[in-house]
Formats: sequence, C-alpha cells, structure tokens
Amino acid sequence: MPKYAGDRLFKSCVIPRSPAFPFSGFPKAFSFAAHGTVKLLQYSASGEEVLLGLLGPSDLFGGLTMLGQRCYPQNAFAQTTCCVLVITITDFRYLLRTYSEVALNVLDAVARDLEAAQATIRAISTLPVEARIARVLVRLADRLGEADDGGILIQSPLSQQDLAAMVATTSETVSRVISGLRRSGDIETGRQWIRNRTNLARLADEI
Repeated sequence: MPKYAGDRLFKSCVIPRSPAFPFSGFPKAFSFAAHGTVKLLQYSASGEEVLLGLLGPSDLFGGLTMLGQRCYPQNAFAQTTCCVLVITITDFRYLLRTYSEVALNVLDAVARDLEAAQATIRAISTLPVEARIARVLVRLADRLGEADDGGILIQSPLSQQDLAAMVATTSETVSRVISGLRRSGDIETGRQWIRNRTNLARLADEI
C-alpha cells in the first residue's frame, strides 16, 4: 500500500493509561495497537467486568463493525500508555476494496482471532484451572514478553483479577495457583517474570 494512503486515512492517537478510548462501544472506527497494551473488556448482565484479552503492537480491534455489526460489544482500555492508529470504517472498507493485500492480512487476523476464541472455549471446558492459568501466562509471554537471560518479562501490568477473568475462575483460585508456580520457581510475580516457560507450557499441555 502506498505510504500516502496510510498517512491520509489513519489518525494516530496517544492514549494515557486507564481511561476508556473515546470510541469504546461505538462502530465508528477500526483500530490497530501500534505501541503499548490494550485491554478488551465486556460487561456481564450484573455489571461485572469480563476480560476478553490483552492486545499488543500490530493487533487490531473493532473489526466486527466491518462485518455489519452495529455496536461493538467490547470496550477498549489502555492497560499501558498506548499509541493507536485509528481509521473510520468507511475508509477501511475503501482500503479493503482497493488493496487486496490489506484484505488478505485482515482475513488472516480474523481467522487467528476465531481460532484463539475456539481454543479458549475448549480450554475452559476441558482443562483444569492450573493448566488454563499456565496457558494464559505462556501466551502472554509469547505475545507481550521481553526475553533475556533471566526469563521472559511480561511487559504489561496484570492483576490476579485479570487472570481470573481470562480463565473463568475466582481471584482466590488464581492466588493459590500463582503461589504454587512461584514456589516452584516457574514465575516471579514482582515484575511478572516467566522464569521457566518450558514447565509452564508442559503444565498447559502445549508441548
């Protein structure tokens, strides 16, 4: 895609940590995380927060509006200070019609999201909570982590409540499992280090 097309159609927004993005809940824009971590939340009928996922650089969100959904059911929050590239749905549809490579890349991204959603449903249905937590930690380490000789540092604040929402359990259960992983030396919770990815992946039944 020519550089001028992106410059003309995309708007760059720097979002400070915590507040909801201005367009949350509305089908006005399609967005890419360029820097930082975006938290996707949905609210239950009782008003409780349900964490749907954490997105990192190059991840996209708001895409269901392209498929005709009138209201985007997820709310996007800045988990860290973020730079987000925003494009209106009308302009993005223009890019899809004009540049086949863009359309193919978006199709690949949607397919990955669907595959991840199906894997999450299977995990919640079939895996014990210890394996579900290990699975989430491994995936976050792979997507948002920074590796060095000491392990992998997950570059995003992550609370036990967040983990509980991602694996469909309680904060108390997460606390118990995390304590066990810390005692075994697999993780360090002070700065969210993954010290032994191999053991976590084995626990998650991913190797």
